[in-house]
Amino acid sequence: KKITGNIMKKAALALVALAFLFAGCGKEEPKKPVEAGGKQVRGGKILELIQTTTYTYARLEEEGTGEIWIAVPKINAKEGENIFFTQSMEMKNFEGKEAGKTFETILFVQDPAKDKATFGGQAGGPADIPKDFKHPEQETAPKEDVKVEKAAGGVTVADIFTKKNELKDKTVKIRGKVTKVNEGIMNTNWIHIQDGTSAGQDFDLTLTSAEVPQVGQIILVEGKLSVDKDFGAGYKYNVIVEEAKILEKK
Repeated sequence: KKITGNIMKKAALALVALAFLFAGCGKEEPKKPVEAGGKQVRGGKILELIQTTTYTYARLEEEGTGEIWIAVPKINAKEGENIFFTQSMEMKNFEGKEAGKTFETILFVQDPAKDKATFGGQAGGPADIPKDFKHPEQETAPKEDVKVEKAAGGVTVADIFTKKNELKDKTVKIRGKVTKVNEGIMNTNWIHIQDGTSAGQDFDLTLTSAEVPQVGQIILVEGKLSVDKDFGAGYKYNVIVEEAKILEKK
């Protein structure tokens, strides 16, 4: 009887396993993005377009993912066409001021192309981002008539630009007036300061910081100076002070 019982248990388990197997056969696995040249190709059909002065915002229908929003430097495109890409950077809660919309999640694309074969080296080529392209957030604030006292043991905006190679990767201290603030881009805050000094046309210095000062405040900060920094998606800086800590503000 024990032997018969064991056989029946094994038979029941086998039937359960077969049931799961056949149930799984009817389900379609989600499609994965195509890979070309070792890169993951994403994209799909354009469902909606928003054109602004510098950007093309597009809502795409992507296989296996659903609908996604992307942004590229302004291109000619129409609803119903396709856009594919392999390089992008995600931003959350991005406010597109000209677009009149805050995007919960959006991908800033570096290599848009209308033909997926582009990335297999078979046809066409990705759209180029102009070398002098700047995001609206990167534009410097107008030059202000301001004179800020140089910090003890610190540097000026002019020093940063004229001695950038000497100061590269070093911790610098600088005092300046906040002329512009952009919050929450690429998980940091972007602060522009001026101190009344300049090197040619360079009078505005960009900082990244976890803190958010008010426009008009005079702040003293300390952070690492990076040179020729490329954050991707068109965010490039000749000089930038990263992870700046605000030591004082008034």
